[in-house]
Amino acid sequence: MSLAAAVAPIPAPYPRERHGFRLRFIRSLPPGAQVLDAGCGTFKTLLRLQAERPDLRFTGADVTDYSRQCPPAVGFACLNFEHQPLPWPDASFDAIFCCHVLEHVADRMLILREFARVLRPGGRIYLEGPSVRSLFLPSMPSLPSRQRGNAIGDDLNFFDNFTHVRPLSRRGLQMFLQMAGCICDASGPVRHLQKTLAAPALLVAGLVARRRRWVCMALWELVGWSVYAMGTKAG
Repeated sequence: MSLAAAVAPIPAPYPRERHGFRLRFIRSLPPGAQVLDAGCGTFKTLLRLQAERPDLRFTGADVTDYSRQCPPAVGFACLNFEHQPLPWPDASFDAIFCCHVLEHVADRMLILREFARVLRPGGRIYLEGPSVRSLFLPSMPSLPSRQRGNAIGDDLNFFDNFTHVRPLSRRGLQMFLQMAGCICDASGPVRHLQKTLAAPALLVAGLVARRRRWVCMALWELVGWSVYAMGTKAG
């Protein structure tokens, strides 16, 4: 048996663990909190958060109309965050979750002002997206990808996704929280101990077996491809 054949069946390690910081955020919310998932996409992450906290009331928003896929008891609005205000009254939400959205937005001022407006005093906000470190990874076009240039694809370099505009930084996210009227509670690269320890072996296995997903997962973990920040609104 070749080495490639031997390592090919290895599953991606700890797939649920990538939600670690997100779950920490969602667990911190009070019972029955109203949560806005800004940039919810096809509701995959929202459903994971809802499974963790079924007592929370979720509303999703996205530039693409996913209303037909909207889960029961979940609100939804289709809008362009860069050009349209959020269609909810002031102080409508106890928490805002915005994951891998801001890197697609050239002018972030409107969305941050709107976050500040619809978030209640004492409310919490979570921001996450590709770090500036993603600029320094190779594209590795020789490795086949399921969907290159797609938000759910296997991006290595930041610009592998043609919809990306500007990467994020820890300091930048802290500043965004301030612009949204929040005090930063925690921030840093999105890393998890078990995945970091497994990353070198997964990288070698991915290169040998030509599994782009494994290579991506390993390098994302090793370099800190994503960065997060969470904060609380004053008042």
